[in-house]
Amino acid sequence: PDTARLRAYLRRYPLHLPADTVPICLLEDHDGNAWLGTAGQGLWRHSGRFAQLVPMPANYATTGVTLAAPPAGTMPTVWGTAGIQFFTLNSPLAANTDAHSPLPGPVRALLPRPAALGGGTWQGVAHGGVWHAARPGTPATRVPGLPTDLDVAALAYSPTSGLWVGTVADGIYYLPLAGTALPAVHFTTANGLLHNQIYALLADHTGRVWVATHGTGLAVWQPRSRQFTYYRLNPSGLAANALAEDAEGTIWVGTEGQGLYYCPAGEARWHPLEAVSGGLPDDNISAIVPVGLRLLLVHPQALALLDAHQRTVQPIRLLARNFLPAAAVSAGPRPTAWVATQAGLLSLDWAALLTWTTQVAAAPSLALTGAEVDGESRP
Repeated sequence: PDTARLRAYLRRYPLHLPADTVPICLLEDHDGNAWLGTAGQGLWRHSGRFAQLVPMPANYATTGVTLAAPPAGTMPTVWGTAGIQFFTLNSPLAANTDAHSPLPGPVRALLPRPAALGGGTWQGVAHGGVWHAARPGTPATRVPGLPTDLDVAALAYSPTSGLWVGTVADGIYYLPLAGTALPAVHFTTANGLLHNQIYALLADHTGRVWVATHGTGLAVWQPRSRQFTYYRLNPSGLAANALAEDAEGTIWVGTEGQGLYYCPAGEARWHPLEAVSGGLPDDNISAIVPVGLRLLLVHPQALALLDAHQRTVQPIRLLARNFLPAAAVSAGPRPTAWVATQAGLLSLDWAALLTWTTQVAAAPSLALTGAEVDGESRP
């Protein structure tokens, strides 16, 4: 047996095999699997080597899960909430429960607060407004200038404008940079929005603020004119769930049943990517996480990796299912992606995942080269 290779593999991947199972040979295939032959205990397959699941208590996601990564330069971790409970996700693999929320309701949105404003995190609460704290689970202070009973759905921050708060049915509240004690500006369908139910917000690198809603177009607040402009991406009305900006400034919109749309930086034209033509596992996209020129796409029953430059999609072959619309990637030299599922929190070793994408074989396809009907050839 190749003892040195086996020992190196088992050091990297603790497999916790039964005591009487002794691997004697190893073969790695193009699908990211490792096959281990044993002395008398058959053949074992090790799949998803870049993925591990952290089990969570039953029904932990009943009131929703949020994940957010602190900015680069801080600890390589991810913050999370499940209802009124906070937790910290560390690399290589740990989920540490920090505390139960001292807030008036479950947290629906979590956003790191810039160091220039004191650091920490903003926390948007269901029917409880917006709060800030040094870190999730520590004593929090209500953000002044906003209604105290806001039913928060999304948060975004732009250094050129301020804090943006999307709500479940009351439009957007914008808190200018001039001072947090100032009353917030309230946007609804009466003064610029296309819909009052907000699903996601994105502040891009130019200062524009993108607004995801359902059944309409895509609205974007322009910092120069301080007004909204609009894009009609399809004739039936856009059902936007998720927004992201990649390292090249391309804006990406994930939808419910309509695939993925993108608009390259400096352009005004939108392009679609769909399951049939674009290689997506599913046209339902619930979350998008940019990491450089890659995008992690979260679907209800699948994950995929998108090359933002080549516009190619590669499904991530995992046994995990029932993904929730919550994902984040920790900063640092060895980033870790975390995705919430109904069963727990899935950890993806980002470097190992990218290595796997270079090794995995393309899924086989079917080609019909000819046909016969009653013994006669047909084209």
